[in-house]
Amino acid sequence: GTRLEVSRRMVTIMCTDIKGFTSISERLRPRDLLYMLMRYFSVMMRVVELYGGIVLEILGDGLIVFWNAPDTVEDHPGKACAVALTQLEALSGLNGEYGVYELPELSIRIGIHTGSSLVGNIGSESRMKYGCLGDTKQVAMKLEDLCKYYGVDVICSSSTKNMTVPSRFFFRELDYVQLQPDAEQMTLYEVICREEIDDNDIDSTRDAGSRDSLSVRDMASDALTASGSVNTASHFSQQSVPSIHSHVNMGDLANVATNRREMLHRWLAANMQETNGQRLERGEAIGTPRLACEAAVNPSRTNHSNRTATAEQQRRIIGQYKKALKAFHMGDLTRCIQIVNKVLEEKEDPPSRKLLEIAGERKNQAEGTASDEAEASAEQQKEMLEL
Repeated sequence: GTRLEVSRRMVTIMCTDIKGFTSISERLRPRDLLYMLMRYFSVMMRVVELYGGIVLEILGDGLIVFWNAPDTVEDHPGKACAVALTQLEALSGLNGEYGVYELPELSIRIGIHTGSSLVGNIGSESRMKYGCLGDTKQVAMKLEDLCKYYGVDVICSSSTKNMTVPSRFFFRELDYVQLQPDAEQMTLYEVICREEIDDNDIDSTRDAGSRDSLSVRDMASDALTASGSVNTASHFSQQSVPSIHSHVNMGDLANVATNRREMLHRWLAANMQETNGQRLERGEAIGTPRLACEAAVNPSRTNHSNRTATAEQQRRIIGQYKKALKAFHMGDLTRCIQIVNKVLEEKEDPPSRKLLEIAGERKNQAEGTASDEAEASAEQQKEMLEL
């Protein structure tokens, strides 16, 4: 539309952010930074498109994506969770491309929330944009920020988790929090992995048979092909790419980068089409392992017993964490600490480490308060005896 108007819709909003990007950007020259962001946004936004999402805003190094507006999107909470996990896997392949030029690897944090928002054309008489109003976006941004606190990659709200198709994803119950003073307490969940793969996640309106529709658009192709404009090391930052010097064959180097991109293209294509009658496994096309719990749910996907063992261990740890969290909120700090210590003896787990830290602080505070009260009571009894 060309006029200012909004309507209330139930939407799912996803916010992403690159970890430590400020420090990364300070170490890079503008050309390197531009290249990294261009490739990152190209891949991440392509994944969003595959699952029917719309990029609402690019905020520095972050993305705000939403579903179910202006058009209706079925299972939009599930599609948002699928995008988050797919982006994490795609980033592994993208980091391989960065590694060709010895650029730093990236890691991301993602927050997802489903709620009611006013969506539509917002602005002034002279300028407008399609956007959303309400708490849903703010909550998603806070969840993304909480990933840093709990040491996880993806956090979704209970409303998102409860609206996904049952048994589609494996979640970990992280905590119960009150994000806003006047809001009800919300259960936070870490999105661990898929329980199953559903082709219906993919936007079927896209042409799966078109090579162009499957590949990530490379806006810097001239700078990444042997026959292009890059033939000297002057195009790259010597500080951030110390191994690229004038004696290096830039053509060979560009060929390696091109191969990495082609592998990434094939991986994205695996989300949309069948190859020789069998669906390509996510991660195999780019040489990265699948998330462990997929192997546990469907052992036929892999013959590697270590992946299944890891998945079983992960599920056991998450089950113990849930018990510890329940003990914490019931005030049984001693039991909480005992459970978490056993978990950490088996494997390092950032959420468990954070829970141990908080439980320890609260127990020390409780013991300190009890000690002060005992001293005060003893002093009071002494005064009464003296009288």
